[in-house]
Amino acid sequence: MKNTNKSEPKVKPKRIVLIGCSNVQAADICSLAAGDFADDIVLAGTGNKRLLDEVAELQRFVAPPFSARIRTGDLTDAADADIAVIAEGVEADESEIEFDSIRHNGYIVHEVV
Repeated sequence: MKNTNKSEPKVKPKRIVLIGCSNVQAADICSLAAGDFADDIVLAGTGNKRLLDEVAELQRFVAPPFSARIRTGDLTDAADADIAVIAEGVEADESEIEFDSIRHNGYIVHEVV
């Protein structure tokens, strides 16, 4: 007979934090949420409110709704995240050589971290 007095162990929700949302599309977030990779998806940094609005608009056409919670946050949310993705950066300028673009984005990542 199963003991019903014992409570199930609490499982920490899986959290993914995306830092720098300007280069991220709403469809990317919806795919992440639909894949059941996380219980909590946090959009942090530049462009997070715009992206959350776009995700909410896209969710109106998706059935059933995602089980993952999608919300805005900040860098402190990344402290206990299971996965943190730094998506901040700039596209290469036509006049830049590839190495210069990598170096420029390296500075941006360094500032984020």
